Amino acid sequence: MQAERLRRSQELLESSAHPVETIAELVGFPSAASLRLGLNTPVLEVR
Repeated sequence: MQAERLRRSQELLESSAHPVETIAELVGFPSAASLRLGLNTPVLEVR
């Protein structure tokens, strides 16, 4: 499940103009911080 959320998040980050907070919510993460941790990406590198 986590891998699917991360894959979908990556797709949306690359193909949409949605902020990371919206993408996190759309794919089922409790927060943008949780998504960033899953992507192992520093906060400032993701929109």
